[in-house]
Amino acid sequence: MDMWVQPLDPIGALPLSCLASLIPILSLIILLCIFKFPGWKAALLSSILCFAVSLTIYRAPLRVVFSSYIYGLMFGLWPISWIVVNAIFLYNVASECGCIGKLTDWMKNSLPNSRGLYALFIAFLLGGLIEGVDGYGFPIAISSTLLVSLGFKPIDAVCISLIANTVTVPFASLGVPVETLSMVSNLDLKPICIHLSLQLMPISVAVALLIVWIASNRELDHSIYGVGLLAGVTLAVSMYMVSMFFDPRLSGILAPIASILATILYVKARFKSGIGSIGLDGWIPWIIVSSAMGLSVSTGLYRLFCVKIYVAGLHGSIYIPLYGTLATAIYELQPVAHGTIALASALIVAYIYGLKPSTVAKLYIGTWRRMMYAVLTIMEILGLAFLMNYTGLSLTLGYTLSYTGPFYPILSGFIGWIGTFVSGSETGSNALFGSLQRMTAEMLGITPYITTGLNAAGGVLGKMVSLQSIAIGLSAVGLKGYEGLVMRRLIGYSLALTSMLGLTVYIYTILT
Repeated sequence: MDMWVQPLDPIGALPLSCLASLIPILSLIILLCIFKFPGWKAALLSSILCFAVSLTIYRAPLRVVFSSYIYGLMFGLWPISWIVVNAIFLYNVASECGCIGKLTDWMKNSLPNSRGLYALFIAFLLGGLIEGVDGYGFPIAISSTLLVSLGFKPIDAVCISLIANTVTVPFASLGVPVETLSMVSNLDLKPICIHLSLQLMPISVAVALLIVWIASNRELDHSIYGVGLLAGVTLAVSMYMVSMFFDPRLSGILAPIASILATILYVKARFKSGIGSIGLDGWIPWIIVSSAMGLSVSTGLYRLFCVKIYVAGLHGSIYIPLYGTLATAIYELQPVAHGTIALASALIVAYIYGLKPSTVAKLYIGTWRRMMYAVLTIMEILGLAFLMNYTGLSLTLGYTLSYTGPFYPILSGFIGWIGTFVSGSETGSNALFGSLQRMTAEMLGITPYITTGLNAAGGVLGKMVSLQSIAIGLSAVGLKGYEGLVMRRLIGYSLALTSMLGLTVYIYTILT
């Protein structure tokens, strides 16, 4: 099979090539935010435009274009949609068993009556812990549904969960994203995570306070903001301490646990509240699934019976001149994947609480029917992301930003932002741009650990407005066609936090 060389500057003028590579992303944002298209239609039309750009401007072979899109569709179905659907099924089973009502009772009996505190504990702290155990959109789905059960409007619950699903994302699934970054950049894991933890400190505090502000309907209650400040600081400091003195892979688990304990103790002392036992068994489903996920990742159980399929037309058939490497495309079919573990956890909960098999079957079929358009959207956006990656559009965007010279640290985070915004995957963004971040830093005389850390830190803020993440949250609460509204609400926060990240690091590089 003929080798295809992926072009960085297909037009011969880098600014024009950059504009061409932006067409699918801009069309996606415009269709969602201005024309208010539903997510699956916006993703489909953007994919068609990406096909046109890939074939006419990048002159990619048909085999590359169609193979990459189909590869993305399949990845969107399994493992991503498989995880999300079974996470919602677990919630539905827990609700049928009465666990959601009990959990709501526990929250109301153990915490002051504050929407800000509920959002902080569920989305920021519990969601952060679930992300550290297992990512892939699972915490977004769970946090959104739990917040709705506590009386939040569905659209508000989704927005809060998306904002909260940021800080621990680089350390998801016991550090898979940062390990990927270390591997592709050929840099040591520990220094990357130390720099990354420092960069995430202001983001952690800002996100915690932002969650309290939005959840409290923008009311000023200094005592609640104090809890938010404590939660953000303790999470950030704990991530740094674990990265510095222990194993960085454990940051996504140990740091949220430390922050949860510190915050509970502070709330108990500050508001004279006790941790009630009423409704405590409402935590059982989440303890079961978190334990099962952690056991699966730590023991490698999820790789049992794994089948690797080399994607014809992609694997070893594309040369990437910027990196001097051949593209890899290996689809891993994992029967005991994270979604399967979520399904098994749901069945265990159903058995413990004595649900009838007919009731369980009805819940499962209903979950798939409800999630149909969300699954379609996720598959299409992953197809678009893989198409942009394998035909070179994504790399052109990142490469163009690397020409900003001494201002590169300000924009370095936006490279990671673009990667995660398009694909919905922090791991994918790190795999795509990790090597570019190192090479650009070395050419500019900047410590490469700073820029690789920025790629991961910027990526988590792009995930906030990724269509894949938005689709997961909306489908979890049963909303359709609100993707544009969510993106309009959050994109300003996402871009502002990414700019703050870049400016903070830029000032640091000047001072040092």
